Amino acid sequence: MRCSRAGDRLLLAKSSAWNGPFELGKAAELKGAPDSSSETGGASMRAYVMTTGALFGLLTLAHVWRMIEESRQLAAEPSYIAITVIAAALCVWAGWLLRRSSRPG
Repeated sequence: MRCSRAGDRLLLAKSSAWNGPFELGKAAELKGAPDSSSETGGASMRAYVMTTGALFGLLTLAHVWRMIEESRQLAAEPSYIAITVIAAALCVWAGWLLRRSSRPG
């Protein structure tokens, strides 16, 4: 099923081409939520993804830098590695979403 917005009502239409709720500009919308396909909704969502992607990238860089500068014992700590890998993955995902949303069509 694909969610689309028409006026104030949420419409559901059957579609085999639906790509999931994590696609910018085509996210499943709840009643009362801003329309992400509008200029202001799409721009604010894009700014949010850009900001969080940058923050996760900075967190990843800080973790790697700390592992290099302070001690290599941090590289053996599983929770530190997990946080670093998750932050890196979220940064890459944000970049992928931004590239995908900027494609025409």
